[in-house]
Amino acid sequence: MTATKTKKLHEILAIEKGLKQRTYSRIDEMQKVLPKVDFFNGHYRKWLPLTEDSEVFPPENKKVQFYAREILNEYVTLRQEVFDVEMTKDLTNATARADIIVDGETIAAEVPATTLLFLEKELTDLRTFVQTLPILDAAEEWMADGNHEFLYRTNPEKTHRTKKVEKPLVLYDATKEHPAQTKTVTEDVIIGHWETTKVTGAIPVADKLTYWKRVNKLLDAVKEARERANSATCIEGKLGKAIFQYVMM
Repeated sequence: MTATKTKKLHEILAIEKGLKQRTYSRIDEMQKVLPKVDFFNGHYRKWLPLTEDSEVFPPENKKVQFYAREILNEYVTLRQEVFDVEMTKDLTNATARADIIVDGETIAAEVPATTLLFLEKELTDLRTFVQTLPILDAAEEWMADGNHEFLYRTNPEKTHRTKKVEKPLVLYDATKEHPAQTKTVTEDVIIGHWETTKVTGAIPVADKLTYWKRVNKLLDAVKEARERANSATCIEGKLGKAIFQYVMM
């Protein structure tokens, strides 16, 4: 007797999508036929003359194109396989677990395969989020602001403020014969200083890079854990037969 080959969870997951696509495509074709009642009906007509010399007509036949029970049987066969695969997947998922291990350290133990799949998507989203975090302007010298946990600031920088002031300019000094010749000119006169301290809620580029590396490392660990979990031996489930036996008994 040939031993039945046990399947791994990743094998069931690999066939599940294709199986469902084929099944639902075929069922969709069936459902388009079922309302067309005329396809299921036919007849045989044979001419019966009243006398031997009556006019003769050939028999008329209309063939039945589809059989409802045949379609139903095919439907049951298709859906039964889908039910069994779904139950096998869920039974195995209930026991398929793996540890998330980063650099030899177990971050989380016995994580279910379905949770690992969820984590994979979430960590991918987290990586995208980290990518968008603003970083400190490298052109400035930043320091932590002692008054706020998440704030950085620069040293104060002075810039002067000027004001235009009109002053007379002597072109020619006065003489006995002529008065002094002057004209009005405008000068920029410093009237004070601005002391500017820049502040920001951005983060150091080194911090952002650290987050990026750690998310990627964790994401890789989750993928590896999922692969291990998906190598669990399938717990075979048989659901379809029981369901359809009850319906069609």
